[in-house]
Amino acid sequence: MRVRRLFSVFILCCQVVPCAIVRGAETSVPAAAAVADTLKVIAPRGERHLGGVTTVTVVDLDRDGAGLDLAELLEDSAGLQIRRYGGLGAPAIPSIRGSSATQVTVLIDGIPLSDALDGVLDLSTLPLDRFVRAEIYRGGLPAHLGGPGGVGAVNLITRDAGDSVSELRLSGGAFGEAGARLTLQGRSAGWEILAMLHGRRADNAYGYHDDNGTFANPDDDYDAHRRNAWFEEIGATLALHRGLAGGHLLRTTFGAYRRDAGVAGPAGAAPVLAADSRIVRGDLDLDIAAADGAYGLRFTARPERDELHDPDREVGGDPSGSSRGDGVHTGLRAHGAWGFDLPAGAGHVTAVPIVEQRREHYVFTRTDGVVEPRRERTATMAGTDVQVELPGLHLVLSPSLRWQRHEDDFPALPALPHLPPPTLAEPHVHEDWARSAAAIWEALPAQLFLEARAHRSARAPSWLELFGNQGFVNGNRELVPERITSRELAMRLRTEEGLAVRWTMFHSEIDRMILWVTNSQSTVKAENIGRTVTVGHEVELTVDLPGGASWWLSLTQQDARDRGDDPIYAGKTLPLQPSWSLALGAAVPLGPWTVRGRVVREASNWRFRYHGDEEAMPSRTVVGVAAAREWRVGSREWKLTVEGLNLTDDDVFDVVGYPLAGRSLRASVCIR
Repeated sequence: MRVRRLFSVFILCCQVVPCAIVRGAETSVPAAAAVADTLKVIAPRGERHLGGVTTVTVVDLDRDGAGLDLAELLEDSAGLQIRRYGGLGAPAIPSIRGSSATQVTVLIDGIPLSDALDGVLDLSTLPLDRFVRAEIYRGGLPAHLGGPGGVGAVNLITRDAGDSVSELRLSGGAFGEAGARLTLQGRSAGWEILAMLHGRRADNAYGYHDDNGTFANPDDDYDAHRRNAWFEEIGATLALHRGLAGGHLLRTTFGAYRRDAGVAGPAGAAPVLAADSRIVRGDLDLDIAAADGAYGLRFTARPERDELHDPDREVGGDPSGSSRGDGVHTGLRAHGAWGFDLPAGAGHVTAVPIVEQRREHYVFTRTDGVVEPRRERTATMAGTDVQVELPGLHLVLSPSLRWQRHEDDFPALPALPHLPPPTLAEPHVHEDWARSAAAIWEALPAQLFLEARAHRSARAPSWLELFGNQGFVNGNRELVPERITSRELAMRLRTEEGLAVRWTMFHSEIDRMILWVTNSQSTVKAENIGRTVTVGHEVELTVDLPGGASWWLSLTQQDARDRGDDPIYAGKTLPLQPSWSLALGAAVPLGPWTVRGRVVREASNWRFRYHGDEEAMPSRTVVGVAAAREWRVGSREWKLTVEGLNLTDDDVFDVVGYPLAGRSLRASVCIR
């Protein structure tokens, strides 16, 4: 699996990277400011201020849908784009405001998941059933969240024993899709208990029109079927929650997950028929905190094994064939919250300090049985979010500061497997600061808010960039962290008539960007030579109508360009970054049914860093409709949802020719 990921990341870096491409206990989050608001966009999506670094879009992952996956639920958010490598279950990589995948931090309950190996997190390997909502940060992230700096983050919130109900959910659909989730919630000996089993599979053997990777030449098109794109996953979770003496809360979560999947190639390429991958993962989360959020301590551990089974050596990489990677992530975090009133009742100050240390080690076993040297990273972070409320001025000020240090202990690898290993070097260490400031002015009481934010952070190089591999990637220990600067102005409006709108104008700049350059006939090396600038607008809008009907809109317009010194690429639009994308939806009650419609449209965009007119991927439009009905049978609540996807049966491709499914049907039933 790691070999496949490294190969995919290498291709992505050569083509996409130039485009850049808490739970501390919830009580540890400062109380929302007087200007805090909620914006319902997708039943519901909301926004709130956490630490003042940025406004958070909150996506409800339990909304009506007959088996949507995590990427489908997130891609409607303004400023966030999901790059897919196929249909349901295929790799899905996030991008925020023109960023690369390495510049987006993915977290679970505030704990970062992006590993040090390549810095990329595939959303398809995170089972949707475990999560109840997602927080999307654009323009940086607060200090009280873990993880490296970046353009933004996706923080997934897990189901808690205190806010879940017992239910059985079954789903199925076209192309062999089937899923089930059993949730049991109860109380015993003072404990709130949540136990959950979940599984999902799909064959993904759908037909599509293959343009052979030449969008401008229809003469070489042909009809094809997706091959070796199946996946199966199963998982279990046990969550415990109880109050302790002295006003403390204890949360403990145990999780296990296994995923098997075929390794499918893009359209127009030689099919991969036998290769498959496996991920086996466990997790432990132990969190104890004061009920008032004054302090808390949290420990996390996540062992993981990634395997690639490639008996016919169909998947790229050097050396090719079957391989295995074993890693363990552990973390310890102490957090707190305190505040005081300003003199003469002028306002209130709240601070949320945090100290955290995370360790990660990884061992890779090659196809020839050779075990590469153990790689280790220790990340230490300390920071605080501050919120100053000045009610007399209708103003909230929110500065934030975070220091972090990364120490990598990984001996340099020889460029080729048969060469002798080089002399061990000292651990690689780099430090950086992230800082931000925000101001929110309540122009009209509880209705109109004007906001300004600025953020600067750094993205640490990955192990692949620093140390390379025994193949086509040479390491570069001289790399320094990428420097990321974001600025934005925003306006939020909410009326009593049911209108809620947020408009944002943003500027995102990435300097010292790490790009892959060719340094020999068959190898590449990472260098700090890139620079990109993305400017644009985001609009999120909802309207609640009489009778329970509503509609929503998310619009992103951006100009993402290469601003580096290389004259070949300077000024060109970044690859896989459309100039605009639109998501529009509505919900209408029709008797006992609720009907929802959704349209997603995306402008054409470029496949590669250097491009011409003939290399543009065409614009795409995906239309879906869902109908849901609830009724009661005895003491049970039943809910049926039927959903049609891509109703216009458009030929849709993503990420350099990976085909998505055409017209299809899904259905689910939920019993509570």
